[in-house]
Amino acid sequence: MHAMFLPRQTRYLPLPLAWWALLLILFSRSGAAAGTANADLQRIKKAYDAVAAGQVKQGFKLAEGLESHPLYPYLTYEYLRPRVHTVAAAEIHRFLDEQQGTMLADRLRTNWLTWLGQAKRWRQLVDDWQPQEDIQLRCRYLSARAQLGETEGLAEAALELWLVGTSQPPDCDPAFAVLYHSPALTDDVVWRRITLAMEAGETGLAGYLARRLTTAADRALVERWLRIQQQPRQTELLARDPDQPRLRAVLAHGIRLLAKQKFDEALRVWSEQRGRFAFSTEEQIAVDRELAVIAARADDPRALDLFAVVPAAQLDAKADELRLRAAVLRQDWAWIVTHTDPIDGASDNVLAWSYWRARALEQAGAGDAARAVYTELARERDYYGFLAADRLGVPYSLNQVPTPMTAEERAGVESLAGVQRAREWLQLGNDYFARREWHFEAARAEPRRQAMLALVAHDWGWHDRAIITMGYTRRYDDLDVRFPTVYRELVEEHAGKRGIDPALIFSIIRAESAFMDDARSSAGALGLMQLLPATGRETASSIGFKLRDQQQLYDAQVNIMLGSAYLKQMLDRFDGSFPMAAAAYNAGPHRVQRWRPASSCAAPDLWVEAVPFRETRRYVKQTLFYAAVYEARLQRRVTPLADRLSTIQPRLITAGTC
Repeated sequence: MHAMFLPRQTRYLPLPLAWWALLLILFSRSGAAAGTANADLQRIKKAYDAVAAGQVKQGFKLAEGLESHPLYPYLTYEYLRPRVHTVAAAEIHRFLDEQQGTMLADRLRTNWLTWLGQAKRWRQLVDDWQPQEDIQLRCRYLSARAQLGETEGLAEAALELWLVGTSQPPDCDPAFAVLYHSPALTDDVVWRRITLAMEAGETGLAGYLARRLTTAADRALVERWLRIQQQPRQTELLARDPDQPRLRAVLAHGIRLLAKQKFDEALRVWSEQRGRFAFSTEEQIAVDRELAVIAARADDPRALDLFAVVPAAQLDAKADELRLRAAVLRQDWAWIVTHTDPIDGASDNVLAWSYWRARALEQAGAGDAARAVYTELARERDYYGFLAADRLGVPYSLNQVPTPMTAEERAGVESLAGVQRAREWLQLGNDYFARREWHFEAARAEPRRQAMLALVAHDWGWHDRAIITMGYTRRYDDLDVRFPTVYRELVEEHAGKRGIDPALIFSIIRAESAFMDDARSSAGALGLMQLLPATGRETASSIGFKLRDQQQLYDAQVNIMLGSAYLKQMLDRFDGSFPMAAAAYNAGPHRVQRWRPASSCAAPDLWVEAVPFRETRRYVKQTLFYAAVYEARLQRRVTPLADRLSTIQPRLITAGTC
């Protein structure tokens, strides 16, 4: 159960004796009110469970007199949801009207529209339609319009669903039939979908679509494309054919496929054919970008030269990060200086580019210019901002700025149906239902309202929702909300037992789960510190703790005990180096052992950029940054990132100078 409804700060002032007597009366009354509220909540829960179990009359009888309770609509919802095929439409409409703008109305409407489509009640489906995300449901709606003969604009709406790289549900067929008989379906449009299908690897769909092409030459070209998908080396055979737009598209795609298998061969074919065929600028950029990205991921020293022909504006954040990493790994300082003047402020990696520009200027002997960049960057609360501060020898800029909230704003948030229901579900210990309600409200709120939602969640002690919701707003300065010190006693207890800094444990918790104690990753890692069950068992055995089952890993006490013990094992394995231990925590110790620098001559910040896995690279930077923030939050001396990075030990002990 979460620690809830605690104000951020309570100040106690001396009171006269008469006031204490009055307060005793008030507290006794408020205690009675709280008891009544809790009894009502337990009664509504029993009523809900009864209705959900099919005991409808018993459930509603239990809830008599509680019609104004925030969770009462759940009874009606659970009554209507499985009975949309039997209750009168008027009952559905009444609930949707009464609960308009709530998650329950949204979900019941989806159930209702789904059944109308299944029952082929086309008129009702069209009349009650509101936009939905579900593709099958959208197809049923368009097909209902087709069945009713309401075809104005239908072909264009169907084309939006048709023009994708995957097969669509059979429910789309009636609407697609209208499209097939319309002038909107040209050979160019068919070719566009074939291209999407090939990009998605949906070769069966591409072959099926080829039948809709009106020329034998185009159909034959698709057949060749399908063979290239299986055997990319056949791409070069296309170079014997005369130039034409669709052939160029197939050739460009084939070269990108070939690059994943035979990179040097793909480079040769592209070099030979890019001048022979009239590739569009977009086609050339797509191939050049793919070749550069593949080379960079393989740490191929040619990656930087390949990136040089791709406009920076045509790189997404991942490709841009790979381009910088290629330059850093090659230590091509002159290239970095040239390509960061000026730095593109629109880049997602602008802070990284700024830091490495300053490092490159240092290497070039331009100390004053480097210090100017470091000074600007050191104002940022970020991994690279902290590194810049270390280079200058100045304190970190933590820039804590609390988010203000007026009484009216708080009242507005607390009056939201989803917020009220989330609070009740939390009190009942049902985090799943609470999160559903919260997400519905947060996802549709404007940024200021989202920030207020985050503050309310924080005041409740619901820290994972507070962190996530504040993240929606991109308001990063409220450190109270973004870096809570919940579970502090547990963290400090086990940090003391293991002889490690509690800030390191906090940084791992913050990075792994954002304090969601029931978090479960796609890989099966559990709890606050995201331990895999096997890791949990091994660590428990190593410290003499009996782990009964993996469910115990959801318990904060057990998870922090085992997580801190495992972190200590990684620290010991890597000579006390937190960057290496964090990398091992994320990617496994055997990989990190292979990633050790060959000698002590490797600069530590270069080692971080050299980590092959993008996720782990970002994780190491994140946890280093978080550890510094948590040291400040715990009012401890902040360890410079440069000191933590200096602990990265090489595989070999080298003598002499570098």
